[in-house]
Amino acid sequence: MRLIALGVLTCLSSVTAISAQAPRLRLTAADSLIYREVSRGHVTIQMPQGPLEVRTLHDARIAIVGMLPGQVKAWYRSLVLRNEGPGPTVQAPDTKDMLQVPFELEITGNGAVTVRKTPPMPDAIAAMTDLTHQFDDFLIPLPPLPITAGITWIDSATSTASGRPENSYRGTFVRRFTYRGDTTIAGNPAWRIGIASRVILEASSPLQGMTVATILTGADTGSAVIRAADGHLLRRDKSGSLKGVLKMTGNGQSMDAPQVFTYESTIQKQ
Repeated sequence: MRLIALGVLTCLSSVTAISAQAPRLRLTAADSLIYREVSRGHVTIQMPQGPLEVRTLHDARIAIVGMLPGQVKAWYRSLVLRNEGPGPTVQAPDTKDMLQVPFELEITGNGAVTVRKTPPMPDAIAAMTDLTHQFDDFLIPLPPLPITAGITWIDSATSTASGRPENSYRGTFVRRFTYRGDTTIAGNPAWRIGIASRVILEASSPLQGMTVATILTGADTGSAVIRAADGHLLRRDKSGSLKGVLKMTGNGQSMDAPQVFTYESTIQKQ
């Protein structure tokens, strides 16, 4: 659920915007969008015996299809998940049971996404990632006023959904968007948008009689290109760094381990 708090800077020049009206995302029953998302992450946990490192890969092709007004279905057309580490450990689960199984979404005219239903996740996938959050930070919310030179807007979103009932999760994203100018993609006028986010991730899960909890805070930066005619996302890039603590408690013991999570992601309309 997204709440837009708008801050508009006065236009300082006579630059003509692509549109004199507030932008809207139009996704009709005739629309079928295909995106490729590639995300890579690197986690370092400072344990007493030395650092543990894990590298992650999420490579997906995602279909987003309009249904009724405001109602959308989305599914994976392909999906590769891979974790490398600690040490020689490699996890690369079979993802075929996740393909073509729909998420049910509600997407408003400003691009705010509410996930109404998620597909069941096989245990091998749920053990390494929570795909419930695929659309937490995917589309770009649009401002309720025309996009003109100098405009900025702020979006705040919190997600508490979890793919497993025994796990807990809370992700908070506060993002500032800045219009950077116009461009043209395949002959279509588009807007260039700069993005700066503050991120807080909190999660916990039972593990072998203990509870493992993590709190990470930090920031990411990136950019997006949005087609002016219909508000469709054409491309998005971001990279970030989060720091925090991995806390393990149970069996009368407790241990805190500093951790760092860095990541980069690209979403490209196909």
